[in-house]
Amino acid sequence: MEPRRKSKKIPIRGIFPGARVIRGVDWQWEDQDGGNGRRGKVTEVQDWSAASPRSAAYVIWDTGAKNLYRVGFEGQADLKAVSDAKGGTVYRDHLPLLGENTGPGLLLGGAQGMTAAAGAPGAGAATGAAGGPAGGAGVRNSTVIQIGDQVKNK
Repeated sequence: MEPRRKSKKIPIRGIFPGARVIRGVDWQWEDQDGGNGRRGKVTEVQDWSAASPRSAAYVIWDTGAKNLYRVGFEGQADLKAVSDAKGGTVYRDHLPLLGENTGPGLLLGGAQGMTAAAGAPGAGAATGAAGGPAGGAGVRNSTVIQIGDQVKNK
């Protein structure tokens, strides 16, 4: 693995503060959003529970209502990004790959994996094939991060 000073730093995008969202595939909150197709803006990403850090997002809907929704908690995606937001930067060469065995008994990936695309239009934390937040299968130039990873904002 290359030292970080030789690694390319890339932005991650997805459901972060500032993203515009609609209902995701796991929506079960009736019309809290004002109805199917209504949009809202993410104001904060936080923990759904103490055991699942950064697995939820506060949204203010265009109707003025505000509530907390799952974005990775137990693989659930209540939200889908229609306009992603910048979430910081990462060193591409220093990230684990989904499904990669990183040591005895530890396998990264699964429902809590998230693909964030570096500058790919329409990518970010939209609903992926596994039902969790993902940039979608086949996104070119994508960077894999885990929900709950700490990303330094600049």
